[in-house]
Formats: sequence, C-alpha cells, structure tokens
Amino acid sequence: MARTSQRHPQNAQYLEELLRAIVLDDEGRLKELLVSYKERHGRLERTTDADPADSPLFKAVSMERVGCVRLLIEAGEDTSRIDRTGASLLHLACRSAVPAKGGRILRQLVFARCNHEP
Repeated sequence: MARTSQRHPQNAQYLEELLRAIVLDDEGRLKELLVSYKERHGRLERTTDADPADSPLFKAVSMERVGCVRLLIEAGEDTSRIDRTGASLLHLACRSAVPAKGGRILRQLVFARCNHEP
C-alpha cells in the first residue's frame, strides 16, 4: 500500500485508514477522519520520497470515488501533484472506465484548480 515515513507512525496509521475508507467507498468514515485529523494536526504531512500516486486523492480518482474526491479536495488535498510517470489527477480522471464518473471528477479537479490559483 502507501509508503509513509517511519518517523510519523500516527501519520502512517491515519493514511492507511484514509485509504481503507476510500477503497470501501465509505464517505462518512472518510469525512470523520478528515475532520478529526484537521482538528488535531492540520494538514497531513508527507515525506519527500512518497510517491504522489500513493496519496488518498490519487487513490480516490483512480478508483472513481466521486464523493471521496470531493471530500478530499474540500479538505485541502493538493490537486496539482503528478506521479513519477508524469501523470496528473486530470490524466487519471480522463482514463475513467465510466465516462460519467470521470467527467464529474474532472469538473471537481478543474474547479478546485481555478479556486486556488491567484
């Protein structure tokens, strides 16, 4: 699963829980995790060696979890990251097996980028 820093075991556990909620498409649990973590720690810390493709947002987009994508974007996940192959979240959404879901995810990603650019 995701590579996480050994120096931050709480982060590793949190990340595993986030990914589990995404895999199960459990939006309620995902929202609960995001709110509780933000209240305690702010943003999820990432290590510089972590592959962006291991991030919760990449996982949600690749699994076509439209609601999870929305929650992660609202929580402040970075929508501009690319993985080690050069693929962005937009690339992933365009490869969606279900065009309607891919289209909804694309709109969320584009709107998120527009809202965060100066």
